[in-house]
Amino acid sequence: MSSRRARQLVVDLCDGWFPIETLIDDMSAAIADLHEHARQAGRDPASIPISFFCVDAPDLRQLERYKELGGVRTVVRAPTAGRDALLPFLDRYVEVARKLV
Repeated sequence: MSSRRARQLVVDLCDGWFPIETLIDDMSAAIADLHEHARQAGRDPASIPISFFCVDAPDLRQLERYKELGGVRTVVRAPTAGRDALLPFLDRYVEVARKLV
């Protein structure tokens, strides 16, 4: 749900928003638009938690940015190529998670 119309539907029908980061060029503008739709509908923007979905492995800076934008969580797609790809990925994100807390 990345278009203006989709964000309006989030306000009208949903309890949260789960944008896929690769579908939105300007996340700050998209969130501002979502919040404006919420205010126009008489809804508190804070009543729509945002959970980001990252298709590509984000770095610490990107994850911090999503936190600054008000994200309540970020889901990071793990590699599916097997143990040899997954374990180093998990090791990396253990360190990233420690820096975010």
